[in-house]
Amino acid sequence: MSVDLDFFDNAPLVHIGYPKSLSKWLQKNLFIPEMGFIKCLNPELVHELLVSKKPFQFDCQAIQGKVNFAIARANKILPPPQAIQLVPVVTSEALVGNMFCGGFDAELLAQRLVHSFPQAKILIVVREQRQMIRSLFSTAVAWGIPHKIEDFLSPRDENIAPQFSCEYLFYDALVSYYQEIFSKDRVVVVPYELFKSDPAAFVGKIMQLYPTTYNSVNFSNLPFNAVVNQGQTAIETNAQRFLNSCFLRTPFNYSGWFNDRDSWRLVRNTWRAPLSKTNYLVSCLETRLAKKIERLTMGRFSDSNKRLSQLTGMDFSAFGYQT
Repeated sequence: MSVDLDFFDNAPLVHIGYPKSLSKWLQKNLFIPEMGFIKCLNPELVHELLVSKKPFQFDCQAIQGKVNFAIARANKILPPPQAIQLVPVVTSEALVGNMFCGGFDAELLAQRLVHSFPQAKILIVVREQRQMIRSLFSTAVAWGIPHKIEDFLSPRDENIAPQFSCEYLFYDALVSYYQEIFSKDRVVVVPYELFKSDPAAFVGKIMQLYPTTYNSVNFSNLPFNAVVNQGQTAIETNAQRFLNSCFLRTPFNYSGWFNDRDSWRLVRNTWRAPLSKTNYLVSCLETRLAKKIERLTMGRFSDSNKRLSQLTGMDFSAFGYQT
């Protein structure tokens, strides 16, 4: 049984990620009633009802209950003729699969989505892989991974212990699968880099899925310059990796001295060293890390990006992607 969203005139939008690709900006600034959207499932609910459910435990009826709550909220904040015109949104970057385990569950999550929202339109925001790896590595370290970048990108015995894999960033495989199960005209792929060069075009690319909403809402007031998630420098990443290796007991390292805590994780996700990104030491460390990533991924994503361009009709080499 699929989720009943007949209250709304528009088909739901399912935004599945990727991580580190403007998810928080979209959730905070675009997927709101003032812009013609309403979140039916936010990232926390997606994790609870879709992502974290083990095999044979997924329950579509639980999703329906949360959707009914969103419908009631839509009726509360807007008159019925306007409420039904909102675009219901399901949003979570975790829907592309578990990054710590190479996206092993991406296909399972896609099946749960097509079962729950068969008429959905799919939004996938991708990011140039080398820049993505730099950002994902900092996130992984903040969550407790003690690895050097070399080990992070070249895991051992993946079939025994799932770990990050560069195949997680073979975007063509994910896009092809979603085009197959939802149909090509209901899947839109937008490069993160387009937001940097032309944010209005970035939003316009998304809104091509909902032309009526695009024509009726003023998107010119969106805070395109707002920074929602400030990235860490190599200083914070190196310091945290040392702590992970020697002191913290985490799911990635059981030999640490102290059990990790949610409060500690919050601190290291938000802590920033009192150094400018233009500081000489920071610049040297960032350059060194970038060179390592370049060397370790040389040509690794070229074939995937060529296929991605073919699948989407967009030249990703123009945005700096390996081809």
